[in-house]
Amino acid sequence: MRENHLLSPHRGRPKAAKAHEGKIITLAPNLMWGTDGTRVFTLDEGWVWIFTAVE
Repeated sequence: MRENHLLSPHRGRPKAAKAHEGKIITLAPNLMWGTDGTRVFTLDEGWVWIFTAVE
């Protein structure tokens, strides 16, 4: 990327360290879940958010 000058011209400031280690501990064995969200444009309502949860 650098050799072909394809890097972003704007670089953000370094962010502070996270408050946790990134470990997720479930309440029971063999139990896992995940969530995700995205914003979608619709002709009738404009921008709407869609959230999913998978267990």
